[in-house]
Amino acid sequence: MDHARAESFGCSRSTADPRLLIAGRTLYRSAVPIKIAHVTATDYSLIYLLRNQLVANRAAGYEVIGVARRDRSPDRGLAAIGVRYCDVPITRSITPLADLAAIWQLVAVFRRERPTIVHTHTIKAGLLGQIAAKLARVPLRVHTIHGLYFPLRPGAAMPRRAFVWLERATHAFTHHSFSQNPEDVPVAIREQICAPDRIETIGNGIDLARFDPARISPIRRAEVRAALGFSPDHIVVGAVGRLVVEKGYLDLFTAAARIKRDRSALRFVFVGPFEPEKSDAISPAALVQFGIADTARFLGHRTDVDELYAAMDIFVLPSHREGFPRAAMEASAMGLPCVVTDIRGCRQTVDHEITGLVIPRSDPLALANAILRLAGDAGERQRLGTAARAKAVAEFDERVVFARVLAGYERLLAGQRPARTAPPSDPPSHALTVDLEDWHQIYRRAATGRLGPASESVVRCTHRILDRLDEAGARATFFVVGTVADEQPALIRAIAKRGHEIASHSHLHRPLRKLSPAELAADLARSKHRLESITGDAVLGFRAPEFSIESLHHPVFELLARLGFAYDSSVVPGPGMRYAIAGAPDAPFVLETPSGPLVEFPISTLRVLGMRVPLGGSTLRFVGIHRLEREFRRREAAGASATLYVHPYEFSDERLSPDRIGLQDLGRARWLLLHNFRTPKIAARIAVLLQRFQFRTLRERLQSYELANGYPHDAG
Repeated sequence: MDHARAESFGCSRSTADPRLLIAGRTLYRSAVPIKIAHVTATDYSLIYLLRNQLVANRAAGYEVIGVARRDRSPDRGLAAIGVRYCDVPITRSITPLADLAAIWQLVAVFRRERPTIVHTHTIKAGLLGQIAAKLARVPLRVHTIHGLYFPLRPGAAMPRRAFVWLERATHAFTHHSFSQNPEDVPVAIREQICAPDRIETIGNGIDLARFDPARISPIRRAEVRAALGFSPDHIVVGAVGRLVVEKGYLDLFTAAARIKRDRSALRFVFVGPFEPEKSDAISPAALVQFGIADTARFLGHRTDVDELYAAMDIFVLPSHREGFPRAAMEASAMGLPCVVTDIRGCRQTVDHEITGLVIPRSDPLALANAILRLAGDAGERQRLGTAARAKAVAEFDERVVFARVLAGYERLLAGQRPARTAPPSDPPSHALTVDLEDWHQIYRRAATGRLGPASESVVRCTHRILDRLDEAGARATFFVVGTVADEQPALIRAIAKRGHEIASHSHLHRPLRKLSPAELAADLARSKHRLESITGDAVLGFRAPEFSIESLHHPVFELLARLGFAYDSSVVPGPGMRYAIAGAPDAPFVLETPSGPLVEFPISTLRVLGMRVPLGGSTLRFVGIHRLEREFRRREAAGASATLYVHPYEFSDERLSPDRIGLQDLGRARWLLLHNFRTPKIAARIAVLLQRFQFRTLRERLQSYELANGYPHDAG
């Protein structure tokens, strides 16, 4: 924090008024730097995982102390960066008496050091540290979720609900939480771990200057390989991670044994500390048991992993659970093609067939085949590795993550965090949703069976919508088709940057009835991952193409909950329409699924000539603005909100023509021409509604619904 910025937060060394507003309270403090205490379970995390973040905190003007159990000798390494160390014996396992002792020691440390911020990391240190910080009356308490422990853990020693309870207990004492993985945010909200306004995605990052293949010369690479006993002809496959079953090492050993029979030129190197205290620890003797001791080496913990990456040809991470894996980011930054499992965290670091290969979890045969495929094609290794380096530079810069954390500190110090109270309900805010799809693409596929490239028209029309929203000070939810996002990522970033929500409208915009269960799951996962990789924020919402959910018992709802979506907005209530569901409520409601609850925000309807029609699309061509206003005011009087939808082409000043899109079938051409009828009326009526009523995103309405109704329900 520079001098000018420090003054703005009441912590300047020379300010005459040493008052600091925190969480609505005015604190009096001496004119010294604000102190942050980072708490981890072991000093390993402070020294090797958080070191650069502590340096960034110091560079911003904060005083920093590190609190953890002493396993190594952290004092010298931390002192070198100006960080003092406090030893508190925090165990990794559940030890009630030792845990109580650790809490009281933490309380003593916080009372002695008097930090303004306590920032905890990992589940055990988070729980004990947050309780102690509360007891010690630390003004601001922050926690980083490095990866929720309970999702996708069948057969775990502790029941899933126990892990959920531990997370809830931790966050009960926090003022704000950071999540490294965007997939964890909707899960945390759905499981009532924390409120939507108290959590944000910060991503994860690495030191791109250190992990740069240009730093390691070909001569040095050859020296490192020779020191490991590898010749220039060997294909070296490497893994970096703690030697535990959870990291997928047994799958990798099985794959290595299979590969040994087919490709004698492959060599394996495993880098990571041996942790005998862990229940799933793996001994180096396992290499002998699997018959790969002559083709594989355990290196243990190393500090020269950058040079070891340079010595590798392929990186593998067959992990069963990850938060946001650092090793995969480091390997990508070093230009290595990566083979990872299809789990949370790995999905964020590797793009399948672009920067590496993504395989099923716990599948040694698929792992072996992926390694053999890359080992046999140097050109593909080069292509994937080049793309991996480019992705790392664009998405994994730790300086961006540190800046987000510092910005979070500053918001909290300035008292700018939204309150926990229920949002205003007088008058209610409505939701304008935009189905961001390209009609040129859709009609072309209807005629030719080929999707074709996105048109520039969708960009122009979307920016017109954004301008209308800016003029009215309104926020909207954009349900984005994945193929549009693929071709126009800058447009998606622009939407998010202007304060609007990005949600999924599927990847290929195919009606759900035309997809098999496997195709549907793949499409949803691909769409969610692509949008999150572009914006860096969690995608919580989904809308089916053509509103093609035909029943409240459709299996897609369970799939959405399982993939981490928090809400759907595909249901159109009322009989008589092609895509309507008779008996569906006209207000938000909860759908209980085996994978947890899902909030449904149905499209609002209004009565016209005795029929109920949806608020959006063609309805806006024919229903006048006065009738629309009456409907909105009727809902407000009842304390209800409206959800309506539009499309970008409805804001176009161009007429869609069959010959322009290449349609030859006259029936389809006549259908297309209908979309030009009274289209300007839609944009004009939306502009009036935006000026006369309040609009915000469905993500914000989700928060309101949760606070008002006690949702999310316990999924059990």
